[in-house]
Amino acid sequence: KRDNSFLKFYITPQEKSDLTVFRKRVNELYQDAEREYRNVLGGSRRLFTFDNNQRPTKPNDEKFLIALIEIFQQRAILKAKNESFNQIIFNNFGSEKQKAEKGQFFTPIPVVKNIIKMLNPIKGEELCDPCCGICDFPAMAFRHAHRKDKDYPANANNFYGFDLEPDNMKLAELNLVLNGDGGAVLQTMNSLSQKMLADGNVIKEGDFVIKKKDSRQYNPLTWEHETNSNQDLKKFRIIATNPPFGKGRDLKTGAKGKWDLPKETVELYETYKIKKEPDSKGKITYPDSMDMGVLFLENAYKILEDGGRMGIVLSNSIASIKEWQNVRKWFIERMRIVATFDLPANTFGETGVATTVIIAYKPTAGEQHLLKKDYEVFVKEIQNIGYEVKTVKRSVHFAPQYIINEETFEKTSQLNEDFSDMQSEFKEFLQRQEEELKRA
Repeated sequence: KRDNSFLKFYITPQEKSDLTVFRKRVNELYQDAEREYRNVLGGSRRLFTFDNNQRPTKPNDEKFLIALIEIFQQRAILKAKNESFNQIIFNNFGSEKQKAEKGQFFTPIPVVKNIIKMLNPIKGEELCDPCCGICDFPAMAFRHAHRKDKDYPANANNFYGFDLEPDNMKLAELNLVLNGDGGAVLQTMNSLSQKMLADGNVIKEGDFVIKKKDSRQYNPLTWEHETNSNQDLKKFRIIATNPPFGKGRDLKTGAKGKWDLPKETVELYETYKIKKEPDSKGKITYPDSMDMGVLFLENAYKILEDGGRMGIVLSNSIASIKEWQNVRKWFIERMRIVATFDLPANTFGETGVATTVIIAYKPTAGEQHLLKKDYEVFVKEIQNIGYEVKTVKRSVHFAPQYIINEETFEKTSQLNEDFSDMQSEFKEFLQRQEEELKRA
C-alpha cells in the first residue's frame, strides 16, 4: 500500500516452465531482504546464491524455494497471528513421506507457549534449544521476554537454536524474523556429538570425545576440557526443547558393531553407562542402543548454567517405566524438579505419543541443600488441549476446540483447554517454594 505496488513473492504456472522472469524477480527481492535483515540473510548467512545468469548455485535450493512460495501465496500470511505461522508453514511444508523418513514433527504452539510461561525468560537471559526444529521455543521466548515492550528490539542475539537439518534452519530464520527476532544465533549441527564453545565456535564432528590418541579430551562428569580451558563449552541460562525420542529413533551404540555417534563421544554420556544394572557378579554391560531423548536430557543438564532452568518434553516412558529408573535417579540427584505435566496422546496429532514435560532448576554449588531435603513438585495432567489436529489433503491443521454450553449445546467462545488453569495453579505453587526458585 505504501509504495502502491504488488507483492513479488509468487510464482505463476507459466513461470514454472520458464524460470527466467521468476529468478530475476526473486533475486531482486532477496537482495532487498538482505539489506533489511543483514543479521539473518547477509554475508556468510546467505541462504540462496545465484550465478551470473541468475540461476541458483544449488538446484535443490530453488526447488525448496518454489515449494515454499506455492504454500505462501495461497494464504494471507500478513493477516495471520504470528503464533499461527508454524501451523501454516512448518507443519504443511514438505511431503508426509519426507517427514516420516526423518521422524520429524514440531511442537504445537500452545505447548510451547505454556512451557515458556513456566520458565519465564526475561530480557538478556540466554536461552537455547539444542534440537530446535523451526525454532518455536526461541521465537516464543523472545515474544514473552518483550511482551510489554511497545517495540521489539531490532536484534536479540541471546537466543540460540541448533538443529541437524539445514532446511529446518532456513525455516527457523523465517520464523524468528516474523516473530520479531532477527538476531538469534542459529547453527546447523548435531547437538549430541557437536557443542558450541564459549567463544561461539562449534566443535567439529569427532572432536567432542572422551579421549583422542590416548590423550584425555573432555571430562565425562562435567564436560569440561581436561587440558585446554579455551575448549570449554558454552552454557545457557535456560534450555527449552522437545528432542526426538522413542524406540523408532534409538541410536545404535554398538549394536552389531554399529555406532550412530563416535564411540568416544557416546562414552561422555553418563546416562549411557548407568542405564543397565550390574549383573549378579557386579559386571556392568553397556546398552547397544539408546533413546535419543535420554541423551538430550543429559545434554540439556550439562550445557545449563548453575542456577539455570530447563523445560523439556520427553516420552512418558522415560519419565515412568523401570527401564529408565537409573536415569531418573541420576537426574533427580542433580536437578531440583519444579513441575511435571502429562500431555494427552492427541497433543501431537497422528504421532499418538504420550509425553511428559519436566520443568527443573539446576542448583548452584551453594544450593546443593535443595536436593538433600524433601520438596514439593507441581504435578498436573492435561486432558484438554484446546485444539484438534486434523490432516486435510495431507496438510496439518490445528482446529480450535471450544467449550459446549450444556444448556444450549452451542459452542461458546472459550477454548476447551486446561493450560490456563495450570498456569494459575503454578503461580500459586511458586509462591510457597524456596527463595532460590522464586529468584530463578
